Amino acid sequence: MPNKVSLLVYSVVYNEARFLPIMLESLLTQTDLDFSLLISDNHSIDGTDEIIQSFSSRFPRLISIKPDRHLSGIEHGLFAHAYIVANLKEYTHVMFIGGHDIVETSTIAQLKAGVVMARESAVLYTEAFRLSHEGVPLGRHPASLNTAGVPRILVPFVILLGIVHNTMSSGLWRADVFAGTKPRFLCCAFDHLFLCEAALLGPITYAPGGAILLRDAPDFQPGWQYYVEKHIPKDQRLKGCVYDFTLQITWLINILELCLGTRVANILGNPIYENYFLSALQLYLIRYSDIALGFHDSQALLVSELYQSIQSNDLARLLNVL
Repeated sequence: MPNKVSLLVYSVVYNEARFLPIMLESLLTQTDLDFSLLISDNHSIDGTDEIIQSFSSRFPRLISIKPDRHLSGIEHGLFAHAYIVANLKEYTHVMFIGGHDIVETSTIAQLKAGVVMARESAVLYTEAFRLSHEGVPLGRHPASLNTAGVPRILVPFVILLGIVHNTMSSGLWRADVFAGTKPRFLCCAFDHLFLCEAALLGPITYAPGGAILLRDAPDFQPGWQYYVEKHIPKDQRLKGCVYDFTLQITWLINILELCLGTRVANILGNPIYENYFLSALQLYLIRYSDIALGFHDSQALLVSELYQSIQSNDLARLLNVL
């Protein structure tokens, strides 16, 4: 890997006219301004695009794109991911910043310095704090998730159970990890499963110094319904929570297969390996099943064949469901 960090900062935005200028100003006041910036506008209707254009002269390496149509949150993120992987291969690292967030002035410099000390890291992240709509500090997000030295077979447990808020998304991602982490499904918990895939390509590492101030989205409302409606397309939401959890569980099984180096069908009848899969699946449901509350048919998950097969420790039955 080259000694010099070549950084692409990117943001996917929608109706961010209120806060986008503050985010962009925070990038312009960085002590290290050696980075390129890509912004994808999801067909905003509040003047966001005009703000992007007004800052273009102040960012000599600004790239502005937009999808062909308005997309759901996850779809828009995938659009930007695909664009970067296909067209911007010259960078060694990639960093995401939300359109309503703020980057403390030394953050990029500190993260670049951290990369020099931990070049093998898949993702290097730093402090993150939550802000209200009005910019009032609401607390510090935990920064204790590290996978360096964790056995590969335990990485999914550490990531999926250890994440409280995915502050790692706003860390420095090695470009080869960013490109090599393949989105499998469009589903809830997408960002956690995506990070889990990345962690199989290198350590997730915390580096002190600098800070990302993560502001609640302008339209943020507490509760799972907001999360689901923002991230999942309407036609897929209508398929219900069981369909979405089927995608999540399938993705998790794919990750566990990568950890063991074999397909789950090949280990049926082996109690040790079966318990490995079933333990991960049960813990996943404990940690993530509340997401179902964001769907119109939330109670369907509890009586589904998917849920019951995991609860009854019947891996063969689960595979038939999937």
